[in-house]
Amino acid sequence: MIREISLKNFKCFLDSTVPFSQLTVLAGINNVGKSTIIQSLLLSRKVVTDFRNFNTKVLLKNEYVNLGSSKQATSFLSDDEHIYFTIKRNTAAKEISSLFIKFKAESGEANNYLTVKQITGIPDSSELSGINILHPSFLYLNAERLGPRDFQQYSADEFNMGIRGEYTSHILHKNERKKLLSGKCYQEDENTRF
Repeated sequence: MIREISLKNFKCFLDSTVPFSQLTVLAGINNVGKSTIIQSLLLSRKVVTDFRNFNTKVLLKNEYVNLGSSKQATSFLSDDEHIYFTIKRNTAAKEISSLFIKFKAESGEANNYLTVKQITGIPDSSELSGINILHPSFLYLNAERLGPRDFQQYSADEFNMGIRGEYTSHILHKNERKKLLSGKCYQEDENTRF
């Protein structure tokens, strides 16, 4: 479980730490950083995924976030060209572990990526037990509203509904005859279908 995230020089956060618990509610007026906190977690997930694939540049518009340019990702309150994330979390052994990521925001309005300059504390698969935003099976649904569509998108992944729920109709259609495991159902019933 994530215990806290510290953000330095990221969007509206000059240097802040946000504590987490089993249930964390982000509430506040517009432009205080609620979405930025979620974006930092999703960007961290993207970095961990890409770093495992030896990718040192992280696009700011990807399957999880759309942050615009590197200039827009850095805090306007600072001249520092680096962004820092520290995520403290409990491991399966109930110890505290930290994931640290240092990005460099390349100068120029047109740059749509951040360069990972340093990363430490990447969790291995044994540390990713339970629901964890860094785990590959974690699914995130965005609150962005989808309007009417002339066609529906589809997903090659069996259970990836997309961050905006854009693949939901395809997943439901593809799995309409499959039974769910009883532990995945709200009410256990042998006739429960996907």
